[in-house]
Amino acid sequence: INHIAYVNSKPGCLWASGPSSLMKFGIDGNIIQTVNDALCWHGSFAVTRDWDLLYVNKDQRIIKKKSEDETVDFVKIQDHERIRCICISKITGDLLVVIDNTERRINRVTRYDNAGKSHVIVSDNDRRLFKSPSYITENTNGNVVVSDYERKAVVVFDGAGQHRFNIKKHRIHSEFTPTGICSDGNGKIIVFDASTLYIYVFDQDGHLKLLLDQKPNREWGLCVDDEQKLYVGNKTGTIDVYRY
Repeated sequence: INHIAYVNSKPGCLWASGPSSLMKFGIDGNIIQTVNDALCWHGSFAVTRDWDLLYVNKDQRIIKKKSEDETVDFVKIQDHERIRCICISKITGDLLVVIDNTERRINRVTRYDNAGKSHVIVSDNDRRLFKSPSYITENTNGNVVVSDYERKAVVVFDGAGQHRFNIKKHRIHSEFTPTGICSDGNGKIIVFDASTLYIYVFDQDGHLKLLLDQKPNREWGLCVDDEQKLYVGNKTGTIDVYRY
């Protein structure tokens, strides 16, 4: 389970992906729906406030919106660009997208409103801050948080796109390869570390507050539900649920 986009306790369902499939599950584990043309790579899908699914297609140039009645193209980018990861803003409901311009070597974070109107929040020329952005989330204070597997850093910006700080190994005094990330209703940043298999919980200023014990076979997918329970994916295809 490399990504869990959304969990809602009342209908009792979630979207999760493995290496090759994106599925909607009931909390009882039964498959409700399958999407066959999704990328299924890192943070490549999200769910809107209206419970519509947004997902990146396999060539990484289109974000599709899937409702109960239809599936439509919501965002299209240029041929020389690739969509790296997406999330839904908890504050505004906007879509946040990390896009890699492979010709100009620029990574940017772009915000799309419900009508598809966009503006760039962050433009990272020469990939100084991002090298391989994998997951993105927005915190309750408006900060945009991106994990970069190759840079071995979690990069945090304010809502205006100004760089605030990085979370690297010096903050935890250990090897650190951040992958899956999410944030909770209290502004905590939750990070899965692929180097140690630990889950770290930081406050909104990047200070370490909690360390969840490592467990074999943990995978990168993380999500916090509306009751502040943490869902963690495993390589075995199961999902663990924590109160922390």
